[in-house]
Amino acid sequence: MAAGEDIWALNPSTGATETEFDAGNQINSMSTTPDGTLLYTSGVISDDGGFIVTEYDAHTGEKLNRSDQQVSIGAGTVAATNGGVWVSYRTGMTGPALELSSKDLSKIAPPDNPSGPFGTFDQIMGVGSGVSEGVLWLTSFNEITCADPSTSVVRASEAAAVSDPVAIGEMLYALPPSGGIVAITPPKTCFGM
Repeated sequence: MAAGEDIWALNPSTGATETEFDAGNQINSMSTTPDGTLLYTSGVISDDGGFIVTEYDAHTGEKLNRSDQQVSIGAGTVAATNGGVWVSYRTGMTGPALELSSKDLSKIAPPDNPSGPFGTFDQIMGVGSGVSEGVLWLTSFNEITCADPSTSVVRASEAAAVSDPVAIGEMLYALPPSGGIVAITPPKTCFGM
């Protein structure tokens, strides 16, 4: 749990605080790896833009790595996998989603697009990213795409204007621009079937 610059690890059964620490910057987004060993946060560097991705030991709060994303105009978001963390951020009127390695927070995916700057992982108005049910979910202003979170290989795409998707079982829940929550049945190929 996070608020402001503070992070707390709570016991899920009792709610008791197990670890508490000050991140040193405003927390915008946080995510733990599926195995629960690493915690990633994103936070604003300054009012002028840029954000920090920080990797912590999820059990002790020890800071392991930090990466400054200076090209960002805001705090960005993080979505952890067992091999690293997907980050999404805006660079003005565009924005990418990319995966940083858990070893040193260097970019490991997706591969550079040989046909130019725009594609599935870099769009006008930005790309949102999230990981749930072992799937990387990417959203742009008019499309939702599912991909393998380890390899960034796209599995399927369909037209949908939604953000912040979360999969539970084989259903996907997301926020439409009109408000509320919508339920989407994504293609079975999204789950590697």
